[in-house]
Amino acid sequence: PLVAIADYYYRNKYYDMASDEYQRILRRWPDLQDAHFNLGAIYYKRNLIDYAQAEFEKVVELNDRNDFGRKALVNLSLLTARKDSKSEAGLEKALSYAQKALMQKPNDPDALFATGVVYYRRQMFDQAIETFYQVVRATRDSRRIADAYNNIGMAYYSKSDYRRALRAFNRGVEEDPANEEIRINRKTAMQAYESELERR
Repeated sequence: PLVAIADYYYRNKYYDMASDEYQRILRRWPDLQDAHFNLGAIYYKRNLIDYAQAEFEKVVELNDRNDFGRKALVNLSLLTARKDSKSEAGLEKALSYAQKALMQKPNDPDALFATGVVYYRRQMFDQAIETFYQVVRATRDSRRIADAYNNIGMAYYSKSDYRRALRAFNRGVEEDPANEEIRINRKTAMQAYESELERR
């Protein structure tokens, strides 16, 4: 019943109350994996990176072979890539988290997405593009597909291939018309492409 109350607060975005409940529960039952995972997700949403990382590491420590463990590995990959984006060792660690998740569930779109993010942070743009296309093929979630196309566009933009970047951003907007970030990126790519055409 205590977990059900905490989950109710979490699902309805009462994050302060949910966080208090999960912490109270974990003081009594420190090995409840789902409580650690949800508490980590709350910290993640609040940009409390170190706290989120500690909770997801605990999830993996408890059991890295179930859904909670796999999702925690994906989140650890994204967090580490973000936190240690300038460190090759950190990015290598982020990639290893994503690969462990993929070993459990090949073609998992979330794990593939995390892998693509790491490749992008390492400036391995061709590998990032291919991995984000795998995300597009692996899911029917329009928002996830839009995010993948957004990252494809950013990778092409980083390669100064503005035509392909613009094409990817257009596909992203088609998938998620409300995504303002993709619209801004599309506008930037359009300006760069038009400038390139003028120089020819």
